[in-house]
Amino acid sequence: MSEADPTLELQGSLWLTIAGQSLGGRGRFALLGLIDACGSISQAAKRMGMTYKNAWDAVDAMNTAAGEPLVARSVGGRGGGGAQLTERGRQLIARFEQVERAHRAFLQSLQATPGLDEDLALIRRIGMITSARNQFHGRVSA
Repeated sequence: MSEADPTLELQGSLWLTIAGQSLGGRGRFALLGLIDACGSISQAAKRMGMTYKNAWDAVDAMNTAAGEPLVARSVGGRGGGGAQLTERGRQLIARFEQVERAHRAFLQSLQATPGLDEDLALIRRIGMITSARNQFHGRVSA
């Protein structure tokens, strides 16, 4: 690779699905972890920098995808409401973290592959959208 080309890095996002329905990725599982720590969807949403409605919609989508409650909530009132993770919710957080560690290790092992930078640069050039101003890498031979 030339000095003009920065080092390419492999990155990837991980999402879990159940029967084709998205359960979520890092953000949703972080939300579940905060709900467990705070005992409140509202407090977890604040810590995540999201609205209560968005947090509740995420929890509802995860509960639906899982086919069972991952978060059990109690309605507010005089003493206030609350929310706690079910045992299944805790199991899924642990499973996600396990899979995420393996995913990260996989990407790191690929990144360490000799010659990967050159191969990724080639893949990037092949997939480039062309226009009249593009410069193509190649060799003309007769």
